[in-house]
Amino acid sequence: MHRSIYSPLILSGFIAACSFQEQETETIANPLPACQEYAQDIKSYSYCVYQLATSFKDVQSVDKYCSQALEWQDACRQAWAVSKVESIPIPDLIEICGKNDDCSLEVLDKKPHNDVLEQLKLCARYGGKFAPDCAMHATQRWYFEWPEADEVARVSKEQGPFADHLGWYVAARVGCDGVGSCGGHQRLKEICEKNLEIFANKKNCPNQHRHRKKRK
Repeated sequence: MHRSIYSPLILSGFIAACSFQEQETETIANPLPACQEYAQDIKSYSYCVYQLATSFKDVQSVDKYCSQALEWQDACRQAWAVSKVESIPIPDLIEICGKNDDCSLEVLDKKPHNDVLEQLKLCARYGGKFAPDCAMHATQRWYFEWPEADEVARVSKEQGPFADHLGWYVAARVGCDGVGSCGGHQRLKEICEKNLEIFANKKNCPNQHRHRKKRK
């Protein structure tokens, strides 16, 4: 009796390989019209969708097409969210970001609240693993707007999140610029006074501060 030269193991491997090839050439159902020509090449199609993410008109389109972007899905949603910071509320955009903390950070940085205390609260609420980075960016922006003494006093009154970050830049304003004083909430006052010791050496003042002084 004639016996097959293919063992069951070899045959199963052949079938698996064929299945893999079929997956690679699978046609996308209901593709993004602008990427239609790539619908039979999943990798090229997914990248095309990501590249056009900012052109999507609404959240429904984001959910529909970014889900087709495979490995580019998070980047697709992030690109769209960041492009809409001027027209859609931040909490809604954070929801689009999902579990992508990098997306949340970029959204928060792109459209920061004009009150640093409120921005720090947003960082704590939505920043995820990048919340400290968000807080650092917020307090840096505040400092380099060169706040007056009344603003320094205002932000020092409240014990909010990231007191260490805020206290550092309050102390920089006081110690490096001679504007305002360490006061307000006890915790912030202690942080400010401790950092004044560091800023007693003006070489420790923020780099941009030193450059600004040189240009005057």
